Amino acid sequence: MKKSVILSVYEKVSTVMGMMVQAAEEKDWDRLIELESHCSSYMDTLRFGDHHDGLTAEELQYKMNVIRKILDDDKKIREYTEPWMKELSGLISHSFTARKVNQAYGSSNIS
Repeated sequence: MKKSVILSVYEKVSTVMGMMVQAAEEKDWDRLIELESHCSSYMDTLRFGDHHDGLTAEELQYKMNVIRKILDDDKKIREYTEPWMKELSGLISHSFTARKVNQAYGSSNIS
């Protein structure tokens, strides 16, 4: 794949990651998931098309800067999503436990 295309895909990943940060800040989880899907498809393109060859020193520096921004945005997203995931996990766990207790001691078992 041409290096200009590769650099363009890195830019697209960075743009989408920025939008993901905004969605996470707004707790718009549906939008975040949708954007993650777009980001994932761009990352697949990079995984199969970026062979790290033919970049000038300036282009390589640019690529590294974009990757740093992507990683910084990823960290910001995790700062918003990890507490939400823990809360969601707790709710699921509580729901599961409540269901098990209800099955074992529910109103149909009371005489």
